[in-house]
Amino acid sequence: MPGLIAPRPLLIENGVYDDGFPIEASIEAHERLRQIYRGACAEERLVFDIFEGAHEFSGRKAFDFFDKWL
Repeated sequence: MPGLIAPRPLLIENGVYDDGFPIEASIEAHERLRQIYRGACAEERLVFDIFEGAHEFSGRKAFDFFDKWL
């Protein structure tokens, strides 16, 4: 379902200790999304941030992403 947003910009943050979104599943989903974005010639619009944390906002890549795409 998230692939329907392509080619619009999408940032996904995932903490490695997030019990609700296991990191392995998130990495797998991101790879599928990357293929969709690549097919839409929009791979640079997909940003994935894996960070040391749980179910929380990192912001590490978010502010640059917002500056570029909003």
